[in-house]
Amino acid sequence: MTKNNFPSEQSASETVLEDIREYGKYTITNRALPDVRDGLKPVQRLILWSLWTMKRTFKDIPAKCAQVASHTTGNYHPHGEEAAYQSLVNLRWNRYPLVVGAGNFGNPNKLEDPGPAAARYPETKMQEISERFFDDIHVAQMEPNYNNELEQPVVLPSRIPTLLVNGGEGIAMGIATKLPPHNLTEILNAAEALLGNEELELDELLKFVKGPDAGTGVLVSKKKDLVELYATGRGKVAYCCTYDIEDGNRGSKKLVITGKAPGFNGSRFLKETLLLKDKKLILAPANDESSLETGTRITIEYKDPQVVRERLLPLLNTSVSYQMYSLDPDGNPRLYGLKGMLQDWLDFRRDIDQKVLRARAVELRKKIATEVVRLKAIRQIDDVVEVVKTATTVKAALAKLCVLLDVEEWQAEIVLNTQLRSLMRMTAADLKSKIRELKTNLKQVKADLKDIDGVVLRSIQEIRDKYGDARGTRLRKSLDDLQDEGETSYFIGALSKGSKVESFTEPPIKSKASWPYADFIRSEGEILVVQEDNTVHVANVSYLDKLDLSRANVVGLASSKHSFSVVVVSRRGKYVCFSPDQKRKSFNAFRGLASKDRIFQAVGVKEGEEVYVCFENGECEQLDLSTVTRPNVKPRRVRKEIGKVRAVVVRGDGDVLIGTETLSEETVASIGNKSVWRVGQENMVIEASSGKRTVKSQEEVLDLLEKGTKPSLIVDLD
Repeated sequence: MTKNNFPSEQSASETVLEDIREYGKYTITNRALPDVRDGLKPVQRLILWSLWTMKRTFKDIPAKCAQVASHTTGNYHPHGEEAAYQSLVNLRWNRYPLVVGAGNFGNPNKLEDPGPAAARYPETKMQEISERFFDDIHVAQMEPNYNNELEQPVVLPSRIPTLLVNGGEGIAMGIATKLPPHNLTEILNAAEALLGNEELELDELLKFVKGPDAGTGVLVSKKKDLVELYATGRGKVAYCCTYDIEDGNRGSKKLVITGKAPGFNGSRFLKETLLLKDKKLILAPANDESSLETGTRITIEYKDPQVVRERLLPLLNTSVSYQMYSLDPDGNPRLYGLKGMLQDWLDFRRDIDQKVLRARAVELRKKIATEVVRLKAIRQIDDVVEVVKTATTVKAALAKLCVLLDVEEWQAEIVLNTQLRSLMRMTAADLKSKIRELKTNLKQVKADLKDIDGVVLRSIQEIRDKYGDARGTRLRKSLDDLQDEGETSYFIGALSKGSKVESFTEPPIKSKASWPYADFIRSEGEILVVQEDNTVHVANVSYLDKLDLSRANVVGLASSKHSFSVVVVSRRGKYVCFSPDQKRKSFNAFRGLASKDRIFQAVGVKEGEEVYVCFENGECEQLDLSTVTRPNVKPRRVRKEIGKVRAVVVRGDGDVLIGTETLSEETVASIGNKSVWRVGQENMVIEASSGKRTVKSQEEVLDLLEKGTKPSLIVDLD
């Protein structure tokens, strides 16, 4: 019977565990995790290396994807061709694509990506930005491939912080990594700042890096969540799909998804729309009109906005959990934060640029020595010719030239290998000029070696100027973010109780929490100002101070960006509902306003909100907002002979009364003179006692009211 080969002191289970550890280490370092230096996993690095060796750069003709995949797996990465092809496809859909995709590579814009064609059909080559991985390839560390026949790079000397700008994901034994993509300009700005001051704290870096940038959707995470991700390397980031509301057929509306957020589940969304259509709650299920040329466009036709608000809009909100694992410069897995990842990449660039400069210095010294020996040779050209004529062997000629010109043997060999015709054409003046130029270049290289950070900085600026772009994932800024950044993309239009209109970059705060403003709106550009005499004026923030509002009191404001429609109500219960997106600068709210009637109030209404009009006799009635018309049309009447209007109330999801009572249809009639607050996902709360301003979530606001705390004001920041 054959004995097993296990050592007596090691059991079979211990041997298996040891082998599993070895296999796990191999999987982590050679398959699953990207390297912090070039930001690539091995298969991605070797795909680019294959394209480089195959001479399929950006200016060359493309190759079949099947050829690239087989070249990669056959020569460098001995794994399945299908896996290599899928990695190649993923490089095409990076935030900054590393390969060109000619043919069917799938379409991530669609609700459900159909996936790429078979590898034998599409073609590919390197993107221009990918060539920046090979600018310094001559100093890259090389290693033998799996069968020791070819060489492959250990890591590519990338001039781009690929791991941060393109992100990445992978899974191995015990470790899973998922890194978000970012905007190249933001990352390089942060890298430049850190290069100038290594003591920068995370908060300083986050002034440059606003958050992940997948190129689509809206980033809705609060700053504290982003701080947690970038400080610890782990965190959850919230996104939302971008969408618009368009007019449909016969009074219907269309929800139009214009950008898919990271983590958006298209299959789940499609199933939900099919279910709603079966129940006749919407007019048609999701219609995918997306294409690579026009981007994402997914439409859903409906009539009841409440169904869309409650059943579909929540599906557009997503969250993605990130774990920023990567291989450090020593090849060990590490959980990175933002600063650590930037610091290691900068150290990598310092090392690469030092190697490039040292190699350049060696090359320049050799060129200088070459030109010096040529100068000596033409000064003694007759003696050089005599040596060549009389020498019996090459070795003898080299020995005589070394003595004659006082140079080393390799320099003498240059003279010996130079054609006599070329040597006679050279002049001392030309050679002296060339030597001076080479020495000047060498002096600059030596200076750069002493200021390596300056070299890295110039490289960062060059890459940013050439490849930097605008952020693709939009930001939903909270008030805290705006205060930290010292800037804002919108302004607050405020209406005082004396009918004066003012504008602010943030809501005005007065001492002891006094609030002299009756209404306000948030706007990114233009606002609509409605006056008591039925006139409407459209103005931007720079024009508000010049707007002549002396003819009548201002009774309402609306945003042309943040409002779905504008509802204008007269004192006798007539109303119109029109779009806030008006090209005219001044117009009437509605036609046929009686001489004894005046405009009572104008409000901007979001999609899905409800408007109630309350009369002096205590009765309330909901307005029909199903039809949005043009302004200056014949108004509709709420109810005949019901008396004068006392209040106009806008109700949306989360709105509350002062106190603990939630506003519902049953309680609208009993509003009386109480105030109604709109409570959104994010809210600014002004404390009644101290005037302190804080940003709270909808849940926190409701909890605040349940405890009996009565703030001076709650502002919906959504």
